[in-house]
Amino acid sequence: MPDYNFTIKVPKNTARDQPVKTELELMKGIIAGGQIFFPAGCQGLAHVTINDSLGQLYPANAADTFHGENGSIPLVGRHLLDSSPFKLSVYAWNEDDTYDHTIQITVNLLTPEEVNLSLVMLKLLDVLTVIKQLLTGRRVS
Repeated sequence: MPDYNFTIKVPKNTARDQPVKTELELMKGIIAGGQIFFPAGCQGLAHVTINDSLGQLYPANAADTFHGENGSIPLVGRHLLDSSPFKLSVYAWNEDDTYDHTIQITVNLLTPEEVNLSLVMLKLLDVLTVIKQLLTGRRVS
């Protein structure tokens, strides 16, 4: 599973209506998670949203943003990237009037090969369960 890491510097006094836009270049696959890390000093003043070509993905409620202080926020859920370009757009702004802030974003991606292997393994497990039931005469759960 490829992990992608991106560092985004957000200058002080960056307005919400003029955010720093960063393209996250990925590859075909399924986003299987990740995180956004806000280092100490952000004090909830640096904000991030992550979008695909159709709109905001993270956070799921489009009226809100991710922001924090000395901690990570997990990217939860799955998102299919199956058509080019394989990228996400990060929009970041900073309400701090004194300091720039640097945010780290990690994206975990399952490749098509990993997804196919997982499906094969699930089918194999089903077959093995049926064989065990036939050999033992008992239902296996």
